[in-house]
Amino acid sequence: MKHCFTILVLFAASPVFGQSGNTKLLTGESCKYFIRYDSMFLSGDSATYAYDNEKRLYEQRTWSFQNNIWEQINRIVELTYDANGNKHSQVLQTTEDGVNWANSLRSTFTYDALGHKLSEVVEQWENGSWVSYFTNIWSYDGNGKLLSEGNEFYRVLYSFNLQGDLETALTQSFFSNGIWYNVTLITYSYSVLSGGKPAEVWTQYDFNNAWVNAKKIYYSYDGNGDVSGERHEGWDYGIGWSNDFRVSWTYDNNHHPLTFFQEKFNGSNWINDSKGIYKYDAELNLLSIEADIWFFNAWEKYFTCRYYYTEFVTTHTPALTNFQAFPNPASTTLTLQGENLTQAKIFDQQGRQVRAQILHGQAEETIQLGNLLTGNYLLQAIGADGKVGAKSLQIRH
Repeated sequence: MKHCFTILVLFAASPVFGQSGNTKLLTGESCKYFIRYDSMFLSGDSATYAYDNEKRLYEQRTWSFQNNIWEQINRIVELTYDANGNKHSQVLQTTEDGVNWANSLRSTFTYDALGHKLSEVVEQWENGSWVSYFTNIWSYDGNGKLLSEGNEFYRVLYSFNLQGDLETALTQSFFSNGIWYNVTLITYSYSVLSGGKPAEVWTQYDFNNAWVNAKKIYYSYDGNGDVSGERHEGWDYGIGWSNDFRVSWTYDNNHHPLTFFQEKFNGSNWINDSKGIYKYDAELNLLSIEADIWFFNAWEKYFTCRYYYTEFVTTHTPALTNFQAFPNPASTTLTLQGENLTQAKIFDQQGRQVRAQILHGQAEETIQLGNLLTGNYLLQAIGADGKVGAKSLQIRH
């Protein structure tokens, strides 16, 4: 059931970068998964986000819990935007030690006059240069509804009913013989009670040029139009459709989920499977999702996801302060070299500030690391001109 939990977390927490209606910006998120028997922290994933003066994302870092410590695995940098604020390009880099970064993929985007994404040209870093990899293409009808998306290897084709509701999503794969082959077909149906939202989603897959049943999802809605429940069925040969699991949700008056409760079907009865609670701050920013799993007739901790925010302030300008930091990895102290540096800040992998020190504009200054734990951090240095530079920092004891 872990895959289902992951869907719940991402649906609730996906950040909207550059959202102007909120004074806070998401700077970090971290999910921890636990061993069932003793609730010991087993694995996890986290990400940190940094923004420019216009609340646009300019760097994203991803971390994974490995070898009992958080380790950086990749980052998205060199983000640029067009005059309308649409993302124009980005570079994905990977690392093995959290210090040395290697280019991996570069994406360049185009849009139509209405801001609809038209293309993403993806290049791969090979032998010191960028080479073509694949191109994603999106197409729309006259009303701006998405008709197709995909690349040279796969595509999804969408159709709509007379009311403009999504009716089918057909996924196809392209083979070397030059023919597109069907893979899956998802069909959406609606009812008066669903209020223009899907009441049933039916998935089939292609087998020898014939559609074969796979699964169905039935949705119910509350008086505010929020999904109050969904029931999943799977197709069993010789039996037909049979229950798999079902989920129910509750919400606040602003349509934010408050709880979920999941049950699975054991062939004759619905039994407990998992449950979770969503928590928010006063501005309705999601703070945490805490989930338990039913195991041997008792609730055990399964995962906890936490989200971190900061009030929007000017934190970045395109021209970064040039500075050096060593040793890296560091232990108790860190030396900074640069011109007219006024302040240094250190953030952990959840985006929380854990150290700040005033600098005096000297060519070389020392940062006291104090009792910071072994791990990976982000170091920021601020110049007298307000420009900000950032570097990855490892602390090892």
